[in-house]
Amino acid sequence: MNQFIILSLLAIVLQSCQAQTPASPENAPAKTGETKDPRYTVTEKSFGLVKLTDNYQLLVTKYGSENLSDETLDQFESGNTVTATIVNKGKRDEFTIYWESLHQTISSIEATNPESPFRDEFGIGVGTTLEALVRINGKPITCNGFLWEFGGLITSFNQGKLKGPAENRTVRYWLELKEETDPNMAITGEGEFRSDFPEMKKSLKTIVVNNIGISKL
Repeated sequence: MNQFIILSLLAIVLQSCQAQTPASPENAPAKTGETKDPRYTVTEKSFGLVKLTDNYQLLVTKYGSENLSDETLDQFESGNTVTATIVNKGKRDEFTIYWESLHQTISSIEATNPESPFRDEFGIGVGTTLEALVRINGKPITCNGFLWEFGGLITSFNQGKLKGPAENRTVRYWLELKEETDPNMAITGEGEFRSDFPEMKKSLKTIVVNNIGISKL
């Protein structure tokens, strides 16, 4: 068999393999270097297709009334309930809109689904570890201790690359200690802890973002 025939057969095999390669899921997060899907991109002014300046009627236009539902929620598990709007309830791209004035003025938007596709400009989303956040930030990160009402709230990025509401950036992250058995009790409670604190360093891979959102400053 000559070289030309061999090369022709190889080309046919490669074309066949490419044809059988499954397409990426429609709502899969964009890979590095790819254009971000606006439906799942978090910016300082928008969460997916929703802008902080939108009202309920604009939500209906963008998502359809059948994909919106109002529910009474305890936003911070503090006993104070509010009426919020759930978008795409039960789906991996579900997110919640909290109102400053019901159906008129948005106060904040957030996603908490462990499989949520929403990501910000740095690729941060639900499931991102504190270890990855520190690497992106380039500086230690300070957060509240865990296992209480405001546990895991990031309070400072210590002049790093990332910014939060305390630094006038509307994008925010909440952290969760995912050690379900034998949690690291040294980093729980109402104190603040830096990621370079010895006890925190033990849990950098098991502390993850469990909530990404934007809010009015």
